[in-house]
Amino acid sequence: MPCEYNVTCPCLPDDCQKGLRPCGCCYECKGKVGSKCSGLLVPCESGLMCVNSKGIGLPQVYWYDFTFHGTCEKVDSCQVITNYNTYDYVPLAILPE
Repeated sequence: MPCEYNVTCPCLPDDCQKGLRPCGCCYECKGKVGSKCSGLLVPCESGLMCVNSKGIGLPQVYWYDFTFHGTCEKVDSCQVITNYNTYDYVPLAILPE
């Protein structure tokens, strides 16, 4: 989706990690720990994963992953697996219970 003409973007704090929504024109602050995340929202900050209610964490949620919703979480140790059920393979993290 193209950006509208004459869009005025807000100023962001200096300590903000900047990111874009899939259809966004303006940069926003990336999600901090506890922020909601999905393929249609700005990504989580560096070092965080989007973790859903099943404990599956994605380092990046793609726009076509419509059903994946979670919160940005710090994942220190995890088992990395590969999911070939999407258009591209996506590394996943299974959080310890």
